[in-house]
Amino acid sequence: MTDQTRAIRDVIAERLRQQSEEGFTAEHDDKYTDGELAAAAASYAEFAGYSDDTRKRSAGRVVTGWPWAADWWKPKTRRQDLVRAAALILADIERLDRAAEETAVAICEACGHAIQEGEAYLPSPATPLCAECAPTYQALIDDPEGFVDADGKPLSTEAAKAWFDAYIAAGGKPTDSMARVD
Repeated sequence: MTDQTRAIRDVIAERLRQQSEEGFTAEHDDKYTDGELAAAAASYAEFAGYSDDTRKRSAGRVVTGWPWAADWWKPKTRRQDLVRAAALILADIERLDRAAEETAVAICEACGHAIQEGEAYLPSPATPLCAECAPTYQALIDDPEGFVDADGKPLSTEAAKAWFDAYIAAGGKPTDSMARVD
């Protein structure tokens, strides 16, 4: 997506503001492992959904579920509250991604997904691929030159066909991913 909307730009700007002005760095956010960032985002999103009358009556009161001290509850306009909620969600997604990378058995070369133990993937020392990015068995037939044998040599058409046929004979489908759980 090359054309960012105003909303996307504002969410990114708010996330950057949280980091630079509030000091909510990656290291800071990584401390919140019990859902606090998501709860704060939910609080701002919930408050944004209140009617104008309810928002006025609730002025100065913290919504139920707010995870931090009351002086950190700073609602503004509906739109600003939604921007804050989105930026907090982004912060929590970033935190989850960092945590996943620390425990990953591999990182998908194509999409950057942190592959966890027990997840299917196509292992390779140079280019591991997650189940979504791994080729299908049909790719063996469509592009056998794109595969290598155990010695790292390009797979012959005959070898690719034999591998494909064996997989299909064992009950597999051509559209199955070549990823597996190791």
